[in-house]
Amino acid sequence: MGDQINEDLLDERLAALESARSWSPRVISKLETLIRGEDEYSVFRVNPLRFAADRNIDEGEAIDLFLHAANVGLFEVDWLIVCAACANVASSFRSLQKVEPEFVCDLCSYDNVADLDTYIQVTFTISPEVRRIRFHDVAALEVEDLYFRYKRSADVKPLPSGATVPEVLKEWTRLLTYLEPGQTASVEFTPRGVVGVMDALSSSSLLYVASPTMGQSTTELAIEARGRKLIDAGSTPVGPFELKVAEGRSYYDDGPLVAEDPDATIMVFRLPQVGQIPAGPVTIAVRNSGDERASVWVVDYPPVPQQAGMIDFWPVLSAKRSLSNHTFRSLFRSESVPESETLQVKDLTYLFTDLKDSTLMYDTVGDVNAYDLVRRHFDALDGAVATNGGAVTKTIGDAIMATFVEPADGLQAAIDMLRTIAEFNRTASAQLALKIGLHRGKSLAVSLNDRIDYFGQEVNIAARVQQLAAADEIVMSQDVYRDPHVAQMLDVYEVREDSGIMRGVAEQIPVYRVRV
Repeated sequence: MGDQINEDLLDERLAALESARSWSPRVISKLETLIRGEDEYSVFRVNPLRFAADRNIDEGEAIDLFLHAANVGLFEVDWLIVCAACANVASSFRSLQKVEPEFVCDLCSYDNVADLDTYIQVTFTISPEVRRIRFHDVAALEVEDLYFRYKRSADVKPLPSGATVPEVLKEWTRLLTYLEPGQTASVEFTPRGVVGVMDALSSSSLLYVASPTMGQSTTELAIEARGRKLIDAGSTPVGPFELKVAEGRSYYDDGPLVAEDPDATIMVFRLPQVGQIPAGPVTIAVRNSGDERASVWVVDYPPVPQQAGMIDFWPVLSAKRSLSNHTFRSLFRSESVPESETLQVKDLTYLFTDLKDSTLMYDTVGDVNAYDLVRRHFDALDGAVATNGGAVTKTIGDAIMATFVEPADGLQAAIDMLRTIAEFNRTASAQLALKIGLHRGKSLAVSLNDRIDYFGQEVNIAARVQQLAAADEIVMSQDVYRDPHVAQMLDVYEVREDSGIMRGVAEQIPVYRVRV
């Protein structure tokens, strides 16, 4: 399939994008250069943050650029579920509704619980209507592209050795090919420790441990790809196996699993089919006895991994950041998580506001005038949240809940809110007094009333922090106050420490009061 650009449609949608909002100089032309001039892989699963860094564009504007580009049909949104252990793209989909956060990686067998902070990522692929590339059709990919590009995140940092993950995997590869029905492929080598046989098309795998205790004899493995599954057709015993790995211990160390660091993460691999073979030469023959195309990837893993740990990513547009983005919330209002799922968020900043004596205001100025004041106050708050990279999650009577990825952004939004309301009060028919609370912590993202909302103890604490605020005051928890960027911002303000007992929380939680 050749690389094709629909020039008329590209021009039309670029014009729509240009008129979507006010852009910094040359931002649109930089995106056009990417679409027209870069190779096919460069417009497949684009990371807006790397696009911004490479082209000296503000991150927030780059995110807005791709969100609007998807909205006008230049790009398609690609939600990715990425394995924390090997950066395998376990699944990709067009809507968060399709997400299944708990999964066993079909390539490395790591038992994942994907969170919104890192492992559920948002990328952008050029629309096939605008530019047709080979990555739009998995069946058209060369087998190397399937395994090392399509099935692998491009946003993984090099390993400590300096090599990239695909480079290391290619070095470990002993056989990689497609198998049409009836075809057989074979390879012979002497394993270093563990042999993996995988088929990415059927998400099936086998694993063999080369054990010196079984001698050094030659082994012949006959494997069949049948019914979208790899089947050991020989006599080697196979069965499910759970492997636990911690930092400081190798895969194959004898004795109990003990990490050098007692707080080290223990990684669990749920291996579907495992067998033992002698440590001598092995011949592996894989036959496709099914009626669909298969692939075979034989990997010769080294005997002792240097370190067990999660893959380190370059900055990515996480699902958490997307869901806390005003533009995303505005353009993709229907996006929500599956009703049956709750998605983990490890760290998010929550801002709650409320109007002091709003009931009295309705009695004083009447329903019509009071409603107009409240509506205009919501517009002001919404603008402060959007300007500082956050998103309004919901309104609750005369109050709002908003989320931010960074605590400092939440604090700046709160400061802007108070200043805007003070300016607003100069000409308003009634004086508005805003109370604001800030807290950060983990939560669960869920769908409620067809919108994404957040629940959990930390969210409850954020609401209680707000209840401690007086009129025209910001109250924040210690978790927000201790953020270094927040501390720097507070240097110019008078901050008063206080202790507040939160309803429903046993311990005393210090809070910090700020007036602008």
